[in-house]
Amino acid sequence: MPSAFSHSWAPSLDHAPRHRPLRAVRKGSIGPVELVRPTKPARPPMTALPRLVAFDLDGTLWWPEMNKSVHAWSTTWVVDAPPDTTTILETIQRMRGFCRYMLDGGAPFRRDKFGAVYDKRNEQIELMGATTEVLKELSTDPRWAQTEVAYVSRTEYPEWAIPCLKTFLVTEEAKHGKTKSMYDISSYQEIYPGSKVTHFRAIHNKSGIPYEDMLFYDNERWNITECAKLGIICVYTPRGLTREAWDRGLMDFATARLGKT
Repeated sequence: MPSAFSHSWAPSLDHAPRHRPLRAVRKGSIGPVELVRPTKPARPPMTALPRLVAFDLDGTLWWPEMNKSVHAWSTTWVVDAPPDTTTILETIQRMRGFCRYMLDGGAPFRRDKFGAVYDKRNEQIELMGATTEVLKELSTDPRWAQTEVAYVSRTEYPEWAIPCLKTFLVTEEAKHGKTKSMYDISSYQEIYPGSKVTHFRAIHNKSGIPYEDMLFYDNERWNITECAKLGIICVYTPRGLTREAWDRGLMDFATARLGKT
């Protein structure tokens, strides 16, 4: 769960495309210097799509985190964290400002006329980065018709997460009154404490989808490390679900599939 406590850990709400700076490249051995934009690395063909795309919630899709106390958070995330120096340092850095950025109002949630969502203490919950764009694509683009969506969270309070998922709208057709919430577009909601390996085993048993056909986005390194051992293509998102992270996951999945052919 990325932290908004410092500039280096601030969640990404930036949708503006970033362009590489121009650089000078000399054409031929002799001649004038021409400014050209560096070409992007070639991407593998996006013919292979995952049968299931799974997302963490807190710090990946929305902010702030849904926890009732710092003690509950530290017990869940610090004790269960693997003894890795990098992970421990990241955890300490995030905890420094945790009190100011956790959600402690909880349900019931409400949505205003502009689509913004608030908890019972009137604190706004915001979708991070490209979350709205990506979820709408998954639910409306025909090429994703055979792909299911899952939410995988270790929160101790699913009684907050589930109502919040039902409050955020992904699609809305005002003319016919048809709407779909974050909850509506998902097939699986594995939201409870414990290792996410357990969450994915439950999804695998319910769906029959092989782990290698799953793509997972999470902002915690140890979740990525653990779940990758199952064969899931995992994408680390320290600044939440940005468009760059989404595209990188699709590319990693397609590359992995090409390697198996």
